[in-house]
Amino acid sequence: MKKLFFLTLIITLSIQFNQAQSIEGSWKGELAVMGQKIPLIVHFSEKEGEWSGKMDSPNQGAMGIAMRKVLFDGTMISFEMSMGNASYEGLLLGEQIKGNFSQSGMSIPLDF
Repeated sequence: MKKLFFLTLIITLSIQFNQAQSIEGSWKGELAVMGQKIPLIVHFSEKEGEWSGKMDSPNQGAMGIAMRKVLFDGTMISFEMSMGNASYEGLLLGEQIKGNFSQSGMSIPLDF
């Protein structure tokens, strides 16, 4: 009986935890490339079940770079950039998104 209670509790808590997770808003990270740290800011919004986003690279003077194919399932997130043949895949872990930024065949860790 105790096992059933704890199993039910764990399932309930994990469902509530996943439902409470959202990427909506702005997230900051630093991309480490060839000894340099490039600050990046991503902005996500959701409308009628569809996610969209934009990225800023302040040091490069690039603001509002459109994302396409923004996907978020409550845990996993991915997007492609509309320019630069770049993409990102990551996991939402509490208050942090941990993942990898890919461009031109290179994959670089990038956390927001």
